Amino acid sequence: MPQKIRVALGRSDKWLVGSTKTRKGRLMSAAWPQHFSPDVVRRTYGGGKLSSYCLALEAWRRGLQVTFYDADLRIFGISDGTRRVVFNDSRPTSITKRSDYQKLIKKWDTKRLMEKEQVPVPRGRLLDTAATSLNDLESIAAEIGYPLVIKPNGGTMGRGVFSNIPSWAELSSSWNQLVEEIRAEEVLIEKHHSGDDYRILVVGDKVVAACLRVPANIEGDGTKSVEELIEDKNYSRKQNPFLSKGLIKIDYEVRQELKKNDMTLGSVPTDGQTVFLRRIANASAGGDVIDVTEALPEAIKDAAIRAVAAIPNVVVAGVDVLYKTGEAATPDTFTVIEMNSRPHIPVNMYPTQGTGQDVPKGMVDYFFPESSRSEQPGDELLNFDVRPLRAALRANVAGSVTLKALPPSHYPARYKYTFDEGASCLPITESQKQELQKEARQLNAAGSLERRGKRLLLMLAGPDRESLQPLREAAEEIIGIPASSVDEWRGVVTAGFRVPGTLLP
Repeated sequence: MPQKIRVALGRSDKWLVGSTKTRKGRLMSAAWPQHFSPDVVRRTYGGGKLSSYCLALEAWRRGLQVTFYDADLRIFGISDGTRRVVFNDSRPTSITKRSDYQKLIKKWDTKRLMEKEQVPVPRGRLLDTAATSLNDLESIAAEIGYPLVIKPNGGTMGRGVFSNIPSWAELSSSWNQLVEEIRAEEVLIEKHHSGDDYRILVVGDKVVAACLRVPANIEGDGTKSVEELIEDKNYSRKQNPFLSKGLIKIDYEVRQELKKNDMTLGSVPTDGQTVFLRRIANASAGGDVIDVTEALPEAIKDAAIRAVAAIPNVVVAGVDVLYKTGEAATPDTFTVIEMNSRPHIPVNMYPTQGTGQDVPKGMVDYFFPESSRSEQPGDELLNFDVRPLRAALRANVAGSVTLKALPPSHYPARYKYTFDEGASCLPITESQKQELQKEARQLNAAGSLERRGKRLLLMLAGPDRESLQPLREAAEEIIGIPASSVDEWRGVVTAGFRVPGTLLP
């Protein structure tokens, strides 16, 4: 079981990127990439679509052309005018073809390729289920040595994987399930390795991020029940752009794990007591993520790089490693168990604990080394709205949608105009909305007009304050009263000019 950790359990008013939060003495320290704060990526929380959005956002901010090809916005292209790379989430499909990543699905093929590069992998055999008798299986198991792992050679998502098998009785039962229920034609049998679960993200010939994955757990405070602590833990997870889609669900497995510890949902763990709720360290099932990019031994990083290099045309991969944390990194203490050519990069960006890595920057740097991130203050607050893109693609009125390039200025002048109580009740007609949007297009400005309580707020961003004056005047003429105050706008700036439907009659 992984080492004991401290993670956020309770409710906090706000996530602050790079902050350390405490709740009743319980430490939670996590820093996330400033350029991909929760407010900036809020409409794409999750796994694959968040990977796509963060990569596209990084490229767009750099002035690279970004084109989306599907309504889920997971297939997109990035171009600098001479080179074009098409992605499916984080996988560069214009480089890594189907025949390339299929090698990773066939676990035995992957294993053999890694062995040639002297990457530590579990000892094992590939078995043809039709040609392997139970007597053969028993002999092979004795030769490899218990405990064992068996799994379909072509399986994905952990389906049909039986691990830490201690005896022939359990092995024969698991084998029967694979053959009779899952109908696996080829089965991989391997030596089981114990250790903590690590995900190492390799881009090209570099490790850009690494994290320790910890099974779902709670930490007691001496007063709350297990069920209440799970509720608090889920509240914190909802604030995490990646983990928000992987809440702890109270199911059969959770109840069984509690039962093994003589606990129920109503039990009250002692102060500081860590209670594990699952056996598998899966973030999508409520697991925690701890960044270990700097702490991971170089020998393991080197093995991960060699593992990816062993698979032709795979240049981005999440490498899964079991490692006995704290021990010297040798083939006896760690092993590479799998690779994923379309890894969820947010798992390395938004950890529960530690410093999240700026993976989009590392990936775009690799594919487009001639481009660079602008260091202009405020660029980290720029984003684009995915909703109109999805609408056009879902309605099948466009086969692809290319984002309009950011203006060269990147909207350095940003202001918020407040219209006092009474203005919010004024309806904005469709023609007035279009008039404001036309004015914004002509001025190459961004912003919105929206209701906040009993007031209207006009947010404008452009090259300078003077250039925004015509748009401000047009809005004041429509609203019928002048703005009562003006302040600097420090929030997220979304490309385009938006007037929500709630302001229309």
